[in-house]
Amino acid sequence: MRVISVLRSNHQYDVSGAAKLGSVHYLLDGEKTNLFNPSEYVQHLLVALERTKYHPDEDLLMMTGSPIAISLLLSTVLCVHGRARILLFDSRANRYIERKLTAAEKVKS
Repeated sequence: MRVISVLRSNHQYDVSGAAKLGSVHYLLDGEKTNLFNPSEYVQHLLVALERTKYHPDEDLLMMTGSPIAISLLLSTVLCVHGRARILLFDSRANRYIERKLTAAEKVKS
């Protein structure tokens, strides 16, 4: 199992709790992306998801970092795959919690 993140590998977050669940992969690490150009950002996400051979039933998406980046990643995955496994950080319990999401209707391309 892999934990996929939209963070860069030089981030300031402690992801050691997520690393216990699987190897952490930084989806857009080393790529120049612009969150203020959502179309371009989504294209980068699509290429990166394909390159990493993302699988919605096996991989976990870590919901840490920019809310915009997280929103674009999650909406892209749900539109393409119709489902996702995500990790949410529970600060009270100081641990990650897994959740499964499904889109109401998968978008046809």
